[in-house]
Amino acid sequence: MMKMTKDIKILFTVLDGAAGRPYPNKNGKTALEAAETPSLNKIARNAATGMMTVIPGTAPESDSAVLSLLGYEPKKYYTGRGPLEAMGTDVDYQDGDLALRCNFATVKNGKKLLDRRVSRTLIKKEAEELERLINKKVKLDNFKFKFKSTNQHRGLLIIKDNGKIELSPKITNTDPAYGRKGLISIAKEKYESKIQKCKPIEPEAIETAKSINEFTEKTIKVLKKAEVNEKRRKEGKLEANAILTRDAGIKKPDLPDMKEIFGLKWSLLANMPLERGIAKAAGMETIKIKNEEDYEEWLLKTHEAMRENDCVYVHLKGPDLPAHDGDFERKKDKIEEIDQNYYRKLINQIDTKKTIIVVTSDHSTPCTIGAHSKDPVPIMISHPAISGKALRFNEKEARKGTLNIPKATLLMNYLNKLYKGIQKNDQEGLK
Repeated sequence: MMKMTKDIKILFTVLDGAAGRPYPNKNGKTALEAAETPSLNKIARNAATGMMTVIPGTAPESDSAVLSLLGYEPKKYYTGRGPLEAMGTDVDYQDGDLALRCNFATVKNGKKLLDRRVSRTLIKKEAEELERLINKKVKLDNFKFKFKSTNQHRGLLIIKDNGKIELSPKITNTDPAYGRKGLISIAKEKYESKIQKCKPIEPEAIETAKSINEFTEKTIKVLKKAEVNEKRRKEGKLEANAILTRDAGIKKPDLPDMKEIFGLKWSLLANMPLERGIAKAAGMETIKIKNEEDYEEWLLKTHEAMRENDCVYVHLKGPDLPAHDGDFERKKDKIEEIDQNYYRKLINQIDTKKTIIVVTSDHSTPCTIGAHSKDPVPIMISHPAISGKALRFNEKEARKGTLNIPKATLLMNYLNKLYKGIQKNDQEGLK
């Protein structure tokens, strides 16, 4: 394997859910097309662009999408989102334990879902108090468990292996917004607004499914009486009175080390446990962002990471959240905030002649459906050695581009070859 110098850097940036579909009431534009993005457009004018399918025929969750962007085939390596969230949360998790991604949710009469995310108003202090209450008051008949609040309405459930009854990940989700294809979770465009009963997919999972249903029912009873929810009721807020589970797994993924594959040192910046979990599994340095909207923190840690690593992956969550809520204007605003407060300063502070800049999405989240979709996403790769010029970075312009990366799992090989080619040319130019 060719030994790489540190003269060339790869800055791989992902705008979570920024891609979308034309919005009928916005002149048929997507949020990216409607947004004012002078900094991204400046990058595009020296970039090759195109449209890229993340996972063919699938509306991917962020877990399988990010694995694909990093070159890992989900069908081969994916073991469930739960273990990845556990790795990114730094909790006690061992192979054999069952890990599930969770949401605090709002239900009426015990089952009907009013909101899968408690209208995104749950604050850290409230979530941590509910976490303590669940761990203290809820007891399962056959298993011990640990529930952990992670970020806003998000949480993690780990059911511990007791050495007597085998736990199995082959169960359905209680979260109605996601189905499963094998162990891989698939986003649904339409779903029934009620908590689903957890069912075994295979006979070996019967006891596991029973325990998930037991956890769901007992948790609803405990949360109904929580002081946090009594206070929220008085304030006119939705109660966090149920837990939705999805994406079960019982072992950590065995990912080949990124440095061993490409001979490059990688780091990842993110404020969500999932992406940090993937980074740890892939042998990447993980850098936690405390505040998603503090772009000075993003910039500072991007520069620090670029000094210490050959490649830096930056995962910006902002556009995906309002897209799930069907809020076109707020999604557009988030894209503009990132352009103004992150990319504008970034491109003025780095040596673009020595940096391969990648900008893409991990999936499309159209505001028209409020969920992930199968649609391809725009991608641009910028460096003076690359031919190709676009006027803007968005879906419409990317469809005119010549960059041919038909699916996300091929992207890393493309970047590796590009990196080596640029390095070779630089070395020959010095002779």
